[in-house]
Amino acid sequence: MEGHNAAEDEAERRLSELRALYDLSLAAASLDPEAILQMIGERITGLFNAAALFVALVDEENDVLCFAHSVDRGQVLAPFTMPLNQGSALTHYVLRTARPLLIDDLSAPPPGLPATPLHVGEAARSWLGVPLVVKGRAIGVMSVQSYTPGAFDEDDQRLLSLAAQQAAAALENARLFQRTLALERRYHALLEALDDGYAVVQGGKVVFANARLGHMLGTAADEVLASALARLGASLPAGQATRLRQRLTRRDGSELPVELSLSTIEYEGQPALAVMCHDISHEARLEAQLLEAEKLSAVGQLVSGVAHELNNPLTTIKGYAQLLQGEVATPSVAEDLKKVEEAADRCRRIVMDLLTFARRYEPELTDTDVNELLRRTVALRSYELRVRSIAVQWALDPALPTIQADPHRLQQVILNLLFNAEQAILSAAEEGCITIRSLALPDGQGIRFEVADTGPGIAPEHMGRIFDPFFTTKKVGDGAGLGLSTAYGIVKEHGGRIWAESEPGAGATFIVELPLAAQTAGGG
Repeated sequence: MEGHNAAEDEAERRLSELRALYDLSLAAASLDPEAILQMIGERITGLFNAAALFVALVDEENDVLCFAHSVDRGQVLAPFTMPLNQGSALTHYVLRTARPLLIDDLSAPPPGLPATPLHVGEAARSWLGVPLVVKGRAIGVMSVQSYTPGAFDEDDQRLLSLAAQQAAAALENARLFQRTLALERRYHALLEALDDGYAVVQGGKVVFANARLGHMLGTAADEVLASALARLGASLPAGQATRLRQRLTRRDGSELPVELSLSTIEYEGQPALAVMCHDISHEARLEAQLLEAEKLSAVGQLVSGVAHELNNPLTTIKGYAQLLQGEVATPSVAEDLKKVEEAADRCRRIVMDLLTFARRYEPELTDTDVNELLRRTVALRSYELRVRSIAVQWALDPALPTIQADPHRLQQVILNLLFNAEQAILSAAEEGCITIRSLALPDGQGIRFEVADTGPGIAPEHMGRIFDPFFTTKKVGDGAGLGLSTAYGIVKEHGGRIWAESEPGAGATFIVELPLAAQTAGGG
């Protein structure tokens, strides 16, 4: 009967051991280190009827041994650390040798005890420690302790070693998973910190996009990018990368010029396309301005020659028209000759505007208060603006520095911009507003002034031609189309730049930037 009970007890013990080992094998499915340590503490203390237990893990980054989970008489203790190179503790001995260590009675230690015991709670009598080994490398130590001598034997040592194998695999998997998560968070943080848009495209769909891409492309950024790539048929061989420039159309219909950098990567185990999206709208504007400057320079040379050739015959025509008016007696003929003279005068004014546009001579520079020049020029038009129900709003920088400029030439620029704003407003409404602003440039090297109107704005297809001589959208007789081109020439003479910004239906703003000390066209 006693033998039968002993067999039942042994079977029950074996069953408990198998159940504990099975539970520890399940712990490998968990990727939460805290949950794994909690299960180890519960299963091991119950299996060995241990009063105390600890699991110590190597922290190579901080060069310490971290006692991540410690239990004494059912009470979970706070984690603590010890220097990794401290060689006097039993735990360090087990870690260093990667071999189990069993001590029956610490109060009467065997001769040649390799190290001093580390107690969790009060001083233990029995101590059993085994290494946690992964791929031949000790990553930590698991130890059970008892306040009774001889509490553990070699069978317990073998069982704890088996349990340690399961625990080590689970803890290492969890550590690698947490490290991967940390790297992924860092990777995503870096991508979110980029000034450029970034996306990963897989199977024709955007599976990841940083916030910057959304800011650049607006709502449905993923659809905008995927649609553009689909049109390109962007499928690259592995290992190749390419760059191309595109104009992406946002959901609201506006376009954004971008440079796309495309390369193949592996994303979540599958091939994918990495897309870096760089906003080149500023570069595109600069390129357009450079092309415009080159074009107008060439046109200016041509116009200058033509204007000089026209000037002499026009002078002759006007002179003979005046001479003949004094010799003919017929009023109708005299009236016709007067019309010839007036037409010649109008042609000469056009020729003078052409020469003003084309001419590249040194302006007569003097200290110029641009704010005062703006006020004085608007005052010249105040009556016309008032009777046409056009208000003027001011936003002048009171600390605007003076610049070296030709005030008479600069006043012509302002007048031309005012005329242009008036005509734009009256072409679409019976009243409106012109806003005039001035400010110092952030680099302290120049000033800017702006003339903004509430007119219909500039059509996108016209934007590239507004500074071309003779280009006009006005009806015949309302202007020769030289006002803006003349303003362009004068601003370039002063070493400055002029451009327009506009959205159809939302008015237009003409912007002039001038250096403090003019770098004139003749001076390079």
